[in-house]
Amino acid sequence: MIVALTLALMPRYQGKTSPHPPEFESALLSVRYLCDVPLGGVHYGSDLTPYLFTQTFEPYKGPPTFDPGDTKPLTFTIERLGKKGWKSSGPSDSQTMAVLADEDVVIPYQRWDYRGFTVLNAKTGSKLWSRKPAEEGNHADLSLVDGVIYQWEAGRLSATEAPTGHVIWERPVQAVGRGVQFSPIRVASERLYAGLEIDGKACLLCFDARSGGQLWKREVGVPSVVAEDHELPDFVVNDQYVVGYEYSEERVGGLQKQSLYCLTAVGGGMVWQKPLDEIQSHLELQVNQDTVFLGGVRSPSFLLNLADGSQIAKLDLVWGKLFGSYVLDVDDQSELVIMQANTGQRIGLIHLTKNELWTMNPVGSRLLISHGFESPPVDRVYEITTSR
Repeated sequence: MIVALTLALMPRYQGKTSPHPPEFESALLSVRYLCDVPLGGVHYGSDLTPYLFTQTFEPYKGPPTFDPGDTKPLTFTIERLGKKGWKSSGPSDSQTMAVLADEDVVIPYQRWDYRGFTVLNAKTGSKLWSRKPAEEGNHADLSLVDGVIYQWEAGRLSATEAPTGHVIWERPVQAVGRGVQFSPIRVASERLYAGLEIDGKACLLCFDARSGGQLWKREVGVPSVVAEDHELPDFVVNDQYVVGYEYSEERVGGLQKQSLYCLTAVGGGMVWQKPLDEIQSHLELQVNQDTVFLGGVRSPSFLLNLADGSQIAKLDLVWGKLFGSYVLDVDDQSELVIMQANTGQRIGLIHLTKNELWTMNPVGSRLLISHGFESPPVDRVYEITTSR
């Protein structure tokens, strides 16, 4: 039996915007207004500070066409929004730009054809320090966790204090650095996990995040190969397990066969492995302490038991996200649907404003939902937290 656990969201205004956006809560969740931001291009720091990212491009000089596409990037600008905002700009020749930020620093950088990066003061936008690339043409992977920058580039893995640039540790880790799209470096329970291509294999390596000492290494299939590009499969971690996708060299219908695996965080031992079809294997991967969530956009989503990989439920979702012990979705009736992650059962609804496009954006341990307005062109952003 589905139990309504909330008051309906009652607009306090007429028209499309309001100086006092409504907030709402239930016995399970609390949803609070965070901010209004420009449509598109906004990145959030781990403290939920919004940063607007934009780029300039070379003028289009080709023949007249309805959609010429993007020309070569020239510069980027990162702007902290709000009363104490600032702007900082720099050169850019790639659209593969990423932004890392916490309450102390902001780091924009190119993931492909890495050009180094400059660390900015999050409160003022002033330059703190810079790092140059080891050599041109390499790709790199960066992660910012608890004030530490973890980086792999050109056969070196390092940990650096983000505000000061002081290198805590650095060690050699030989792997392919060109033509590879990396999976994120992840850190949990003082263990660092990095996915790298070594001798033609996709490898998952685990290190002590405090010292850089290698704890274990395991082959997890091969990279996904599309044309000349290699992509390392994604993985997620919690305190006890690592769950990830594994690609095989064998192809079916032109696509590499894929599976889902679960390893122990201590030792990297195999807990279970589950073959996946080509539809399931392209879904977003999330995990909590008991459940694996394979989420799609307007496609079947799946809940799996973390202990053995068995299927708990197949769900028909629009924007589904795993959030703590719940799965949340905004359906076509503009209702925030709350489901129990360990069963897939609906346990609550929150009625949102009708006829608006809602999106979900996980930021650390929080979940942001937003919907856009055309006049003025803004995204109205709310923060979801658990009530218990």
